[in-house]
Parts: sequence; structure tokens; C-alpha cells
Amino acid sequence: MNVIVSVSAATARAGLVDVEILDGVQNVAQRFWDSQSFSDGQPRAYWLTWTAPPQARTAKYTVRIGVFSVHWGTLLHWNGRVWEDHSFTSPVVSFAAVWGSASDDVRAAGVSR
Repeated sequence: MNVIVSVSAATARAGLVDVEILDGVQNVAQRFWDSQSFSDGQPRAYWLTWTAPPQARTAKYTVRIGVFSVHWGTLLHWNGRVWEDHSFTSPVVSFAAVWGSASDDVRAAGVSR
């Protein structure tokens, strides 16, 4: 399974992007990128590749995405249910987020499988 995250900022700034996969009980995979520089409106892609164990077809797996200020500072956006599935029939999960210029928040721009 490949989780692809596209993040962009309305204004130039830095942040931390966090991607996690849960098995319903605990994190089974996590990757984060700290001190990432974003230019005005220019998306940056991040990905997490994970091979599901044999029992993955019977568990409910969830992808979570977080965006923070650098060094795990202020939480700017959290989506705890970007994607959920029991079967892993989709090899790629995509998510896009955009930083707002006025409120400094991150909004989901779309999810596709």
C-alpha cells in the first residue's frame, strides 16, 4: 500500500507532515517529515509505503494525516479518517491539503483511492 500526501501552503512557511496507518488498535506504520519548506501555492508530495501482513484482510485499517508547525509544534490539521478499508484492494491512497493564509489552518482538498 502506498499512501501519497500532497501538501501546499498559501504563503511561504515551514511545517511537519505526519502520515500514519492504524490497524484499529495501534499504529502499524508511521512516517513524518520535519522542517519542510513550502513555497506559495506549490504542492509537495510525501509518501508512506507499507506491506500489509497476511491478517490485514480481516482487520480494519485507517490512514491518518497530520500537519504541525515544525518540531511537532502546533497542530494545524488532523484528519483521523482519511481512508478506511478491510480489504486493501486499492494500492494507492491520495490526500491533498492546503494551508489557508488567513487562519493558518490546513484543509483537506480531496481524497481518492
